[in-house]
Amino acid sequence: MMKKIAILGGSGFVGQYIVEKLFDSGFDVNLISRKESHLHSDKRAKEEIVDLYSKDLLQALKGSDCVIFNIGIIREFHRKGISFKNIHQDLAIHTINMAEKANVKKFILMSANDVNLMRTPYERTKRKAEEYLIQSNLDWTIFRPSIIFGNPKGKMEFCTQVKRDMVMMPFPLPIFFSGLNLFKAGSFKMSPIHVDNVAEFFVKSINSKNSNYQIYNLGGTKSYTWLEMLRAITFASGNKKFSIPVPFSLLKILSFFLDQFNWFPVTRDQLVMLQDGNTCESSKYFSEFNIDEIPFNRNSLSYLS
Repeated sequence: MMKKIAILGGSGFVGQYIVEKLFDSGFDVNLISRKESHLHSDKRAKEEIVDLYSKDLLQALKGSDCVIFNIGIIREFHRKGISFKNIHQDLAIHTINMAEKANVKKFILMSANDVNLMRTPYERTKRKAEEYLIQSNLDWTIFRPSIIFGNPKGKMEFCTQVKRDMVMMPFPLPIFFSGLNLFKAGSFKMSPIHVDNVAEFFVKSINSKNSNYQIYNLGGTKSYTWLEMLRAITFASGNKKFSIPVPFSLLKILSFFLDQFNWFPVTRDQLVMLQDGNTCESSKYFSEFNIDEIPFNRNSLSYLS
């Protein structure tokens, strides 16, 4: 029975929920970070501040039964040395190597739905980390969530960002479309999954031998079109707005020049992935892990009001 868990990325949106679930399940938690987080005041957690890219990480991982790697970014800032390759690939591979040397038993990796398509640098670097982990000597589990929603607790979250960048702006809601077919505007689909459910999958997999050497594509059991999701977010936010078709081609041109800025709502990679939708079938996983799904509806979106 594994008891001691080291987590990298424990202070982010999903990480906060995973850490709380770990505490609730009685695990000993070691938060490994490059800088001090707000969670350090919780006396239940041990926190180690190390240079994650150095060999100091080896010492921080020693004594851990399981490592959870939950570090990820959605936007690159090359001038600051922040890139998908540095974070998703190089740091993940370094952590896997250090975990092997520290005699860690299991490694759980946060990936993303559809990374196997390798359409973008975001997906390619996450897939490279997966491939490296699969070839390691560790027991491993890989989770690939679709769109994750839930109370962000001060962090970045999909629905909150849509509310800020689209619903609250003084222009109609954009329903995107490809090519010239306006009738298909907003018809691409996603399978949103609640962050609490994602965290529960992570924690329940730790001592589940059946989850070893498995890749799980996680999403809600019902898929929604972009238009349906926009309307749900708008309604939960207490707003009423008209919508207008917007071609992906126009956004791609704008993002080419502007996605380096935080204020621009989408990046080129996000547009490519959004255009194809983001769905998966996960009903059997909720049953397998004995998890009650939190549906995407007005009640679960109440944090937007």
